[in-house]
Amino acid sequence: MNKKHDYYLASGWFSEEQEKNYELTSSSLKQKFNIFEPRLDAGNLAEGPMTLERAKEIFKNDLIGIDSCKGIFADISFRDTGVLIEIGYAIKGKMIKEKYHKLKEDFKNNIITEDQFIEEKENLLENGVDEITLFDNSTRPKMNIMIASAADNCIRNDIELQDYVNGEKVFDLGSTELE
Repeated sequence: MNKKHDYYLASGWFSEEQEKNYELTSSSLKQKFNIFEPRLDAGNLAEGPMTLERAKEIFKNDLIGIDSCKGIFADISFRDTGVLIEIGYAIKGKMIKEKYHKLKEDFKNNIITEDQFIEEKENLLENGVDEITLFDNSTRPKMNIMIASAADNCIRNDIELQDYVNGEKVFDLGSTELE
């Protein structure tokens, strides 16, 4: 399945500090990647009053956006609940991808039939990202163990962000002890 975007940018933009991070991450990622920005791509938030129907449509478009990407880049500096929901959805999708790889091994090792493989494969591959990258440039010395355990990259500052954009794998949890 071809993905339309490289990364889904999960980030708040509801305060001056969040807006600063948003500009930093979006401009850095756009140097090399095609990104889905829910702020721009999931529905116009300024388009009249926020009704429950509009909120549901925007949220549905957010999830479709995550599924259209190879990975999610999540700014967890502010512990925005929307970002945490997007990470949770991406984690579930990544787990589905991992199940697919196990399914492929089961077929290769003759544990399941070809028909079983094809049926399960179709179900599994509809959703899911391949990579979860976290960005936390807050002053918190520790990263949450549940979120960090699902991440492929953990970025703690703008220098590491640029290293990541330049193709390096970055995994900086801050202090060695997790919270």
